[in-house]
Amino acid sequence: MRKPCAASLSAIRCALANVVPKVLPPGLHLATLLLLTLLAVDNATAQADHADRAAPSVTVERDGDTYLVHASADLAAAPRVAWDTITDYERLPEFVPGVARSHVLSRTASSAGERLVVDHVGVLRFLFFSRPVRVRLLVEQEPYTKVVARAGGADAAGSTVRTFLGRYDLTVIRAGARAGVRITYAAEIVLADPLPRWIGAWPIRQTMREQFEAMLSEIMRRQAARPAIEWTSEWNGAPVAAHRSAQ
Repeated sequence: MRKPCAASLSAIRCALANVVPKVLPPGLHLATLLLLTLLAVDNATAQADHADRAAPSVTVERDGDTYLVHASADLAAAPRVAWDTITDYERLPEFVPGVARSHVLSRTASSAGERLVVDHVGVLRFLFFSRPVRVRLLVEQEPYTKVVARAGGADAAGSTVRTFLGRYDLTVIRAGARAGVRITYAAEIVLADPLPRWIGAWPIRQTMREQFEAMLSEIMRRQAARPAIEWTSEWNGAPVAAHRSAQ
């Protein structure tokens, strides 16, 4: 006879405990319950991100072997602080989880700003497993507004990422009496060795959420050591590039 389940997150675990033993051998019960519970919790967290726009929003959808990432956040931080943190490639391993090495191989001027070649080495973790991440990025920077990164370069043959196209956009916003910044991020990712379809999007979603939130935390940590910038009407709706002197 099935046990009654309360209408809460514990109800998910309760329902799974009632169903899984009927369809799987005993030796697989625990692992399956763990996986399904993690999937349920991750999905609930993703839905909560949509409901609360005041909090950082991170969503990842899977279309075949392609992951589509969208993230955004409004911060009471100086736009220049946000820019300097996002483009601090060499120090990313110090504050972004899953990044083991980020090294700028070259930096040249362009008509819009700068072109860089960046070697990126990291790890994708899920459950008890991990997957190495290695990719050479061709980066276009347009201070202090936009960063676009693509997978490619001479080392593309050794990459664990088949396709990568990511973009940061920064826009000035009002945060109380201060000038703040809206950070939006979008990416398209295809791994060279795709994860099984049944895993879905949650390993990438978990990684992207952790890394985006870590980036935001570092921006606010750096902002705490600097004076805030007062809001004036000239900031209204302006891109960060329109206020290059903002420190």
